[in-house]
Amino acid sequence: MQRKRLQNLIGSFEVFLLVFILIFIPLIVNFNFFRAYELPKIFIFRVCVSLLTIVVLLHHMFFLKTYQNTKKIKLNRESAIILIGIFLIIIWLTITTLLSDNIITSIWGNYDKRFGLLTIMNLIFFGLLSFDILQRNLQKFLFLFSVCIPVFILINFKDSYEQLFLGTLDLNLTEGRVVGTFGQSNFLAGYVLLMMPFLLYFLYSIKSKLFKTYIVMNIVVSIILVWWSGSRMGQIILIFLLIYSLALFIKHYFTQPILKKFALAISIILGIMVILIVFTTSSRFQAFGLLDDTRRNIWKASLQAISDSPLIGYGLDVGGYILPAYMYQSGVNVPISLDRAHNEFLDISLNTGLIGLVFVSCFALYLYYKFLTLFKGMEAKKKILFIVLLSTILIFWVRSMVNVNGIMHYVFYVFVSAFIALEISKQNVQTIELKIGNKYFNTFCKFLIVFSFGIFSVYNFIVSFNAVKADILFNNYFYKTRAVNDIEQTVNYAPNQIIYRLELLNAYLANDISFEIREVLPARFLEQNRYWARYYADVGAYYESRGDLEKAGEYYKKAIKFEPINKSYNEKLDNIIQN
Repeated sequence: MQRKRLQNLIGSFEVFLLVFILIFIPLIVNFNFFRAYELPKIFIFRVCVSLLTIVVLLHHMFFLKTYQNTKKIKLNRESAIILIGIFLIIIWLTITTLLSDNIITSIWGNYDKRFGLLTIMNLIFFGLLSFDILQRNLQKFLFLFSVCIPVFILINFKDSYEQLFLGTLDLNLTEGRVVGTFGQSNFLAGYVLLMMPFLLYFLYSIKSKLFKTYIVMNIVVSIILVWWSGSRMGQIILIFLLIYSLALFIKHYFTQPILKKFALAISIILGIMVILIVFTTSSRFQAFGLLDDTRRNIWKASLQAISDSPLIGYGLDVGGYILPAYMYQSGVNVPISLDRAHNEFLDISLNTGLIGLVFVSCFALYLYYKFLTLFKGMEAKKKILFIVLLSTILIFWVRSMVNVNGIMHYVFYVFVSAFIALEISKQNVQTIELKIGNKYFNTFCKFLIVFSFGIFSVYNFIVSFNAVKADILFNNYFYKTRAVNDIEQTVNYAPNQIIYRLELLNAYLANDISFEIREVLPARFLEQNRYWARYYADVGAYYESRGDLEKAGEYYKKAIKFEPINKSYNEKLDNIIQN
């Protein structure tokens, strides 16, 4: 009895952690978010994945029978193919990372996004953990998720209202658009839209009229949030989502065919009218149309970069170096903090090459195709859940055609993909008997698995925790103190972030502190970052301070090569030539 109670307690804690990641991590705000608004969410997500991994391992250690010489495993062909697909994607990500011109950034990620191999491995782990938890506790999860989604919506509405009407945010920095708890308006709109199909599902599946009213209120609030965000693609997706929901409602509640056809026709006409009103009255549509020139220039630079390294790409999270270099070479001004192509397919190709794009596309298409084949045999309630999951996936990919995704969009996408994989795994299940040796060998294997995953979890936790401390120190240095000690400690906590090291180099130069370049930028950094103008300019400044004008000139020329319109770099080179 106590064993069963403990098992339920651990299961409930797993569900709580899963809901916490999906609902409450998006509410974490960095007050200096205009520089790195994603960092708190990324760090807390990685810490939670570490904790969730340990909890799931404990559950499997104590409550699964693994001392049999023959173990029965439930598996079908589709599940095996999905696991092989995940394994191949991990292998290719590792290969592109090792072959990257910038291995350090490819592993650890760039400063403000951290989408290196470490974060992507956390996303993959999160998907596997979500699959395992949903398999055992689906109903618990759906109940807690239904209760917590409105909390996320209402807190973002409160923050957005204060930003828009009470002046808690300088809207000049966001083009007059609210950002909620995301620091970026398109991120806010995107995550709210990913939540909306689940709100509609709970509206359909929950019987309580009071709770239905509460859900309807949250749907209205969600619509307002997307509108306030000013996201053009978000507004278009919202309109189609509402029309589609209305059509499903009509199909379900109208029994007479003529009434059903009439109601559908009216809803389509109203939908077209709403779309025309949005296009003609929205200031952002009037100013930019559906696509602005900035995105077109970014896509052009992305395609040029991909054509120069088509098969393996440039490595993970190096867009912040690659894209500005190609845009500057074309004589185009670069937007602030450009590090993504604003198109998911271009980003995948840029980071992992066309081979990586083929792997990811085939895996995703196989998953959705197999899921679609299950639709006919489903009962009505299951079909609604099916539509919700597929709608969420569709929303993710449609907005990904013109928008950047944040960490929480990827987290939610991975979670929904795990949900879909779970439904696929339930079909045509075959039981496989697997010989796993005697009691002692079995115990050793169990210990080895737990030890390996445990080491990863602890290491991931320590790295993420140190990254949080480094970011706090860096913000303190950058915005307040300018104390050399703060930036030195920052580098100690996060030694693989090039931006911290360059700030340390500049701090030493500004304070006339004697140092060797290898102390601040070890060989592994000097050999990398081949597309980043600032890196070459800062190293050039070091050699100029040492009186080595010839070497300083070489580095300034490299900086100008990647950012030719930067007046400061050209002036520094001119001064050296004159001397």
